[in-house]
Amino acid sequence: MTIAKETQEIIKAAKAASQMAQREAKALELVVRLILNGTIYDKYPDGKMIAVGAVERKQNLKLKKGMVLKLKNEQA
Repeated sequence: MTIAKETQEIIKAAKAASQMAQREAKALELVVRLILNGTIYDKYPDGKMIAVGAVERKQNLKLKKGMVLKLKNEQA
């Protein structure tokens, strides 16, 4: 299987899992948190949506092939 096909399969599986989780949350009358247009919302079973925050946008990084990325350890 090629990488493109694997990626498509992962996207397909993630979409199906997300849809199932949304249906289950609605059936159990749970609040679902989602992001639309950079804003974080809580969606209630009755359909009401309340904005609870905003997504922080980071600057685009200029990456080149072969660059080494290092993770910052915030706890150390």
